[in-house]
Amino acid sequence: MNNRSEGFTLLEVLLVVALLAIGLQFAFGLYQTAADDWSADEAAALASEIDQRARAYYTFKDDYATPPITTALVINEGLAPEQYVDRAGPTVVLPWGSNLTVEVNGTDYRQVIPVPVELCVRLISKVANRFWRIEVTDNGGGGAVDVKNVRTPTDYDPAVAIAACNQDQIPLVRLYGN
Repeated sequence: MNNRSEGFTLLEVLLVVALLAIGLQFAFGLYQTAADDWSADEAAALASEIDQRARAYYTFKDDYATPPITTALVINEGLAPEQYVDRAGPTVVLPWGSNLTVEVNGTDYRQVIPVPVELCVRLISKVANRFWRIEVTDNGGGGAVDVKNVRTPTDYDPAVAIAACNQDQIPLVRLYGN
């Protein structure tokens, strides 16, 4: 006669729970990577869209200083896609909640993007072929690092981008259009 009762032993239950925990950890890692890629893709598309619309807007003007290109002009003239515009600010809001700023830089203009450290290199690699200069500095006003500058010439180097983005503070990525 068999005295064993029906059901699972404690060891079997713990084994199943451990396997589920490992599977969930793996799935969460994949989800986080996909979410980061999506955020970087969205920010790159937004920056490129603003750049294309700014070029069209300033086609018959001498430079970006008349009228000066600013975040307000980008919003008011419809140069930023509406889904990213917060009219209460008014600001252009990035997928991770930071505000994109647009400003004149001599005869050129630049978009200033505060980027979470974990997205910095991804964003730069996605926009490297779209802007003539990419610069990274820390949010505290520290020295800038040219990640790409076709006028010096500094070609895009992923190792430079990794070093520039590896900061204690939120990096500011400056994308220069012309």
